[in-house]
Amino acid sequence: MTSTITIRCSLCGKDHTKPLTRGRRPRFCEECRPLRGRFSPYQIELKEQRRAEAASKRAQLQRCERCSGSFTGRQRRFCSKECRAKYQVEKRNPSRYQPRSCPGCGAVFTPGHRDQRQTYCSEVCRARFPNNRDKGKRRALMRCTAVEPIDPIVVFERDSWVCIICGVSTPPELRGTTDPRAPEPDHDVPLGRGGTHTYDNINCTCRACNQAKGLMTLEEYRRTRGGVES
Repeated sequence: MTSTITIRCSLCGKDHTKPLTRGRRPRFCEECRPLRGRFSPYQIELKEQRRAEAASKRAQLQRCERCSGSFTGRQRRFCSKECRAKYQVEKRNPSRYQPRSCPGCGAVFTPGHRDQRQTYCSEVCRARFPNNRDKGKRRALMRCTAVEPIDPIVVFERDSWVCIICGVSTPPELRGTTDPRAPEPDHDVPLGRGGTHTYDNINCTCRACNQAKGLMTLEEYRRTRGGVES
């Protein structure tokens, strides 16, 4: 008994049974063989169907593996080349990309893939507070006075973000601005008069009081205000 094989014609799309022979598997039925090389309605429909499936996949929302943002397009893991590059760098050095607090405004941020040593959350904060933390330390060292590493945020939080001279509130978001209520660390006894750069000699003051106090000690300035204390 001769073996047979069922094939689907590539032109008309119909199934046909043919004897199984050696060699290449036939692609066309006997009726369509003379027409091979031309596009049939079946082929056109098949191509349109494949195009529609590809367009449907491109239209599906995908989620980026790094930023979790949604995007459409061809199947891929990341929404952009930038995210792919950041992911590769972060995978090699995960500890450098942990969220951290900005010493300027206190906001929590995650550094970019090229800025893993980033200290401030933005260029604005970096411009406002360049080397502010070490300024008093350097001045105190020049005068050979006692020095402690001072974090202004610790001082402000200790004093509840309130000026110890006039009692006005000094909101954190005003720090680094020229607003009269902007919080500024001030030495009770100025460094120029032998004061120390230590926590017990530094308090939270508003910008207005800090400028008005100048080189006076806290006690002297309070006397000029008529003995007013917070």
